[in-house]
Amino acid sequence: MGKTLKILVCGKKSIGKTALLEQLVYNNYNINQKYFPTIEDIYVACWEKDKGVKEKIRLYDTKGMENSRDSETINQMRYLFPLVDGIALVFASNDPDSIQCIEKLKTEIEKFNRERRTREPFHFVLIDYTALVPPTEPSRDIVRSDIQSKLKAQCYEISSLEKRDTLCKPFIELAQLITQINTKGTISIKKPKVFSSKQ
Repeated sequence: MGKTLKILVCGKKSIGKTALLEQLVYNNYNINQKYFPTIEDIYVACWEKDKGVKEKIRLYDTKGMENSRDSETINQMRYLFPLVDGIALVFASNDPDSIQCIEKLKTEIEKFNRERRTREPFHFVLIDYTALVPPTEPSRDIVRSDIQSKLKAQCYEISSLEKRDTLCKPFIELAQLITQINTKGTISIKKPKVFSSKQ
């Protein structure tokens, strides 16, 4: 087992971060399941590389922002910034406020990074996540392209209806960026321990 990679998953409140992680880690998604607002959770998965080397990935599910002016939530997240290796910003391209939230988050994270001059820059991926329908509308393609260009990060479009392999792609891409290893790899579906602080 190699090093443990730490990935922060953040975005607007009720955008589907927890549902995405539940499906990613446990292959568990129930359209009728009621999700309670997240305070902070940690999911643990195993990334298996082509060479047979396994690395643990710790996914930090965070409290979502109410809107792009929610400085209180950003301040609460700041204590996690020095602990993580990469960040997944989750949004919905048909929700303008969720886009403003990830733009604000990236600005704040880069500001934090500049303050800590000795730290390597964070690696980012953007996830356009839709809970019920595949995000295929042409207008959303344009929005995604604009966001990708503006935030200078790879953007993935996924939905809860996708196969699990598709859900893994952005996280594997992020793990590759962090480790600088060019390998496809998979995320195992074993039942890892989940440390929960939901109330």
